[in-house]
Amino acid sequence: MRAPRVSAIGVAVLAAVLAAVWLLPAARPAAQSSPAAPPPTAQGPVRPLPVRAAPRAFDGAAARPHLPPLRPLDADRPAPRPLRCLGPVAQPEVADGALALARAQDLERILRDSEGRERLAARLDCIDAWRALGRRADAADGAAAEAAMRAARHLAVLECVAEARAELEFVAANGGPGRAHLARLELGHLERRAGRHGPALVAYEAVERDALAPTDKRDAAALWRGRVHAERGQRDDAARLWGALLEHARDPVTRVRAGDWLALDALARGDGAEAAGWIARTRERAFEVSLERTPEGARVRRALARMRSLVELALAAEDGQVGRDVLFGESGEDDP
Repeated sequence: MRAPRVSAIGVAVLAAVLAAVWLLPAARPAAQSSPAAPPPTAQGPVRPLPVRAAPRAFDGAAARPHLPPLRPLDADRPAPRPLRCLGPVAQPEVADGALALARAQDLERILRDSEGRERLAARLDCIDAWRALGRRADAADGAAAEAAMRAARHLAVLECVAEARAELEFVAANGGPGRAHLARLELGHLERRAGRHGPALVAYEAVERDALAPTDKRDAAALWRGRVHAERGQRDDAARLWGALLEHARDPVTRVRAGDWLALDALARGDGAEAAGWIARTRERAFEVSLERTPEGARVRRALARMRSLVELALAAEDGQVGRDVLFGESGEDDP
């Protein structure tokens, strides 16, 4: 068998491989120390890639200068009106007194149409408006007294006794004969509800002694003075006042209420027969007016139908007993 022949091309390839193996260890350190130049091509030398700079921090405002700032999700929702205390509150200045009065009257209408928290906020606005109107330098005595009276009534509803008392005392001192007795009567109601029996009696007695006060207002003061005596346990003094009113009060509704409380007082003492007698006497004293087809007759008929002593007497006959606190029911219908 003949040995294969090696051609000249094979010899050249073998020599090139041996030369590359021998020269590779010497060329590796040089390649690590300096980058090798790109080999030339037919289109020319290869350009190195550009070196990018370090990335900068992202700036959203610079990246989106045309976008408006974001609003919270409830930006279009009206914010709830904050509740405030009843201390001095800055009010918008109204140049004209007539405009200030119109503003207060508008707030009163808003109050009548409001409910819940909005009603409370509207009442506070009314108080501020009437106070601001009453303290105007150009307000007449009558207008200032009327504004103070309106503010006092709202304050009394909120049981702000001290502030309501201050407004009523101002009206009693500066309201003139047409409003002084009304302020004292309201002051008596305020003190009675607060449990201050002494000041309440003083206020009611001042109305009774006021010769310029209408007779029906003096009768109302005597009626409620008897109520204070009853609350203090002075039932004899209360019965004396109510008995006189049942016979001589000018307002027939006052006569009905006095007879009703006399009957309730008798029921509280466990005397159903006396209570029935007072109810019968009350109907006699209001009978003629109740037959009239007039607004006054309608008032008396409503008062007779609302007598609590009728209900309590029926309950006492059914149950055989009556509570001692029957005179001071929880219905609140007696309170003005």
